Amino acid sequence: RWYLGFSELDIATRGVGRGEVLLVLGRSHTGKSQLLLNGIVWNLVNNPEARVVIFSFDEPRELVVMKLYCLLRGKSSTEIEESIKNGDKAVMKDLETVAKEELANVAIVDQSMHLQEMTKVMDEARQWWGCEPSFCYIDYLELLPGGESDATGVTSKAQAVKRWAKEQRVPIGLVHQSGRGAGEPGRAAGIYAGRY
Repeated sequence: RWYLGFSELDIATRGVGRGEVLLVLGRSHTGKSQLLLNGIVWNLVNNPEARVVIFSFDEPRELVVMKLYCLLRGKSSTEIEESIKNGDKAVMKDLETVAKEELANVAIVDQSMHLQEMTKVMDEARQWWGCEPSFCYIDYLELLPGGESDATGVTSKAQAVKRWAKEQRVPIGLVHQSGRGAGEPGRAAGIYAGRY
């Protein structure tokens, strides 16, 4: 099972099992991705066998690497960005070290693709690592190609990811931004956004 490293959540949920989907739901900029990225870092630090595939439809992989690096080092992104702008060679070298060591077991795909193409990525990761991925993170549901991003389209996409997770037999973390197409037309999303 995949644990997030937050004891209260891990005890309550018993983690995420193979073929299960953890749907992290919330409005824009409320820490949905942060929760899952923290869980990834916690696992990378505490389990050297952890292997993670990240599908980042919303952000370039460089930004995802930067977020993971900041979490690993306990630094703010502003601080690291300033260091890079100022040509800080120690920070640049450390970034390179983290990419080759702590993040060597993380595959980040930042292009939008259908679930069939995501299956090919997962198979490539299995071949590359010689084992099953420990966790797959999808950011975020509305940007998954196919269908609309309205409430009906998002429901279809969520159900498709649930079926896909069962085929993959890997714990899945799925971000759903409730402010984008999560509610019925003309109504606030509320708890309805997590109805899947």
